[in-house]
Amino acid sequence: MLRSAHINIANLTTCLAIILLASCAQIVAPTGGDKDFTAPKVSGVSPQNKTTNFNKKKIVVQFDEFIQLNTPEELIVISPPLDVKPTYTNKGRALEIKLNSALQPNTTYTINFSTAVGDNKENNLLKDYNYVFSTGAQLDSGHVSGNLVNAFTNKPEKDITVALYYTDSFTDSTIIKKKPVYLSKTNDNGDFRISNLPRMPFHIIAFKDENRNLKADKTEDISFTELIVKPGDSSASSYKLRLFKPAAFNANHIIDTFNREPEKFVICIYNPGPVTITNSNGNPVYVKQLKGSITDTFYVFTKLSQNDTAVNLLVNNKPITIRYKPIFKTEKLSYSLNKQPELNDTIIFRFNNPIITVDTARIRLFKDSTRVNAIHIFTNPFEYKIAYNWAEKTNYKLEISDSAFTDLFNQKSKKDKALFTTKTLKDYATLLLHVKLGAAIKEPVILQLTDEAETRIFHQFILTGSQDINLEYVLPGNYKLKYIFDVNGNAKWDNGDFKMKTQPEKVSYFKETITIKAYWDLEQSVLIE
Repeated sequence: MLRSAHINIANLTTCLAIILLASCAQIVAPTGGDKDFTAPKVSGVSPQNKTTNFNKKKIVVQFDEFIQLNTPEELIVISPPLDVKPTYTNKGRALEIKLNSALQPNTTYTINFSTAVGDNKENNLLKDYNYVFSTGAQLDSGHVSGNLVNAFTNKPEKDITVALYYTDSFTDSTIIKKKPVYLSKTNDNGDFRISNLPRMPFHIIAFKDENRNLKADKTEDISFTELIVKPGDSSASSYKLRLFKPAAFNANHIIDTFNREPEKFVICIYNPGPVTITNSNGNPVYVKQLKGSITDTFYVFTKLSQNDTAVNLLVNNKPITIRYKPIFKTEKLSYSLNKQPELNDTIIFRFNNPIITVDTARIRLFKDSTRVNAIHIFTNPFEYKIAYNWAEKTNYKLEISDSAFTDLFNQKSKKDKALFTTKTLKDYATLLLHVKLGAAIKEPVILQLTDEAETRIFHQFILTGSQDINLEYVLPGNYKLKYIFDVNGNAKWDNGDFKMKTQPEKVSYFKETITIKAYWDLEQSVLIE
């Protein structure tokens, strides 16, 4: 018995040892710690920032952590510029700047670090740090400040480079070829300030420096003012700038043309105005326009003659030729259908291919179980409407039999139906706007009622004077009123042009969100100035 007990204890000890060894042998990868989101901070600098009577050849900036440099020769801006670029050296937790050029007497210099310094781990960027010194007895005290917003939304734009250039050598290409002599960045509110400026005139330009080269590239968003900036003048110390995306091409420029399907051609047009497209052989042309933010896509359907290898079109009387070599089959006929119309709305079919014939006998509308006569409206080859005086809270059924629609390629639509119940008048509201234009407004004003995000325009009006606007059947929700001051009267917002020194058309908003509740009558006075 004793021997047996001894053996059991020994076995138990051995098993425990094996378990402990196995658990100790497990290898777990290190987690690496939490991700660092903090930019390095300046912990000291020699000589001190804002030193006067500066006569050193080297500046050392100390940081609270190890740093890395991001092309400092390109990103660090010294104002006014030096004849010879400094030498930048990473010293672990310090940046050493060796000045290789003689400094001008009695001059204030600003070293703007831009985004040239980041931490060594995640490259979190140091921002808004300037080192200032003067070779004279005092620092320049002039400043320029202001605010920058998006030209189309009036929302503040952050991290936008605001730059100053000398006026004596400034041309339109200066902002593309040269770095600014002074610069700053906008904060979250779009505010900016450039300090320690000499009292001399400058041009001010703002741009979204996406590639961080400190130059306003042609494709980058830009803002400008025709005014000459004079730091220190109280009447001109603050500027309002509006940022816009420069036009890549002239209006109505044809960007691309191609063919991928039989007798269907695609034309992409930049910032189009009214566009007319015809076939030079006289065959009918069916055009479906898909709007984009700047570039619109035009789908052009037209019959070709046998053995044709290209189509010759006239786009706004300009001849273009598109090679004909389809690589896909004709797209099958399809359509989208709003199967829940509002009380004041129509049922709308939107087709992918042009419709040539409609058999209205194959389209039947039922109110409850009784067939009713609707109004059929063939608005264009890609859109078909059914109008009816809908009753409140009533069941309707729309039946579409086979072959109700026939497209250009002799394809027939398939059987379909829609069931819906209309809302009641209590589900809607009425909005009465008393709109008054200020006496100083001479141009037409585009008034838009949009959702809060401006993703949808519910109503749009062109105003040339004060008037009342009564909107019925408005669905509950939060709305915005937007005003576009249509200087050229083309019924749309127009971009700016730096070369032509044309500012983007101004926009403004009603100061409050308009909240609509069901079964409400809301009356609102609107003053546009």
